[in-house]
Amino acid sequence: MKRNRFAPNLPAAVTFIFVAVGAVFGEPVLYEIPYAAKAPVIDGVASHGEWDCALRIIGAGKPVDARHAEIAFAWDKENLYVCTRSETAPQNRLYTSPKSLPGTTRIVLDDSVELWFDPPKELRNADETKRFGYFQMIVNHKGDIYGCHHSPGYGLPARDWKLDSTKRKWTITNDVWTLEMAIPAKTFGLKAFEPFTLPLLPVRNFRLQSGIQAPFLQPGGGFMDAANYPKMRLVRSATGRTIDRREKGAAPFVWATPEANIVAEGSEKYGVVGGVVKGVCIPIPGSLVVRTKATEKLPPKKWRRYFSTAFRQSGYLGFQE
Repeated sequence: MKRNRFAPNLPAAVTFIFVAVGAVFGEPVLYEIPYAAKAPVIDGVASHGEWDCALRIIGAGKPVDARHAEIAFAWDKENLYVCTRSETAPQNRLYTSPKSLPGTTRIVLDDSVELWFDPPKELRNADETKRFGYFQMIVNHKGDIYGCHHSPGYGLPARDWKLDSTKRKWTITNDVWTLEMAIPAKTFGLKAFEPFTLPLLPVRNFRLQSGIQAPFLQPGGGFMDAANYPKMRLVRSATGRTIDRREKGAAPFVWATPEANIVAEGSEKYGVVGGVVKGVCIPIPGSLVVRTKATEKLPPKKWRRYFSTAFRQSGYLGFQE
């Protein structure tokens, strides 16, 4: 996997080696979200330099998942701006569950981004129906969006959170999914954004090969424990900053998918290189693309797909067309 796929859009901001000192002593850690002097263009591209004035977090999960994932936040009076960029399987592949239903919580079964918010209740004066509780947003890789307002009042069940005014654009190119969003203040019942502390839990839901829900920052409790979400502080400073959670020297993620176009070496049975394969991580059932050996019936370097049918105790996988 080529890590430099993510390099062109890296902010010029200083990268901090982040130490959560407050967490050691049981105090909440504050992550500062800078003010956007110039609002980013929401086009799903994340142009170079466009998110320099943002809080950027690289790495998701605990421990940090080997798949590249990053998220950035900025704000102005009207909107909270969010940009995520994450690795896809080879050939821009992302997962859509057969049980997924647009507009419902089931899109969490897809490759998606999930955000949990708990804005200051005393500032939610623009809409009394949003005065209490906390909010959940899920956006999948096709742009489908789901919103839920949890605990909207004493004894009241969760209800839909209307997100029609949330602007979102996305692209999937070079095995990178980029999603940009502008979330209006009124969506939270706020008249405007201003410097305040915003409990916010950002998550990347990976659904292909070792599917996990991977928080960019670790909550103090569960996803529905709003009191223990990471604390984001909206500040007037326009200086971007980066928190890099990745381990130095960590190996890249290895995708065991047909799209990886693995060239296997082994038996030449049936005129193919790789009729029997050893040491390749392929799920069962699964498939592998191999390159043929030139024969009277087959041209050289022709790719053919073989399907795994059984695992043998010898450590070999048996493949058939």
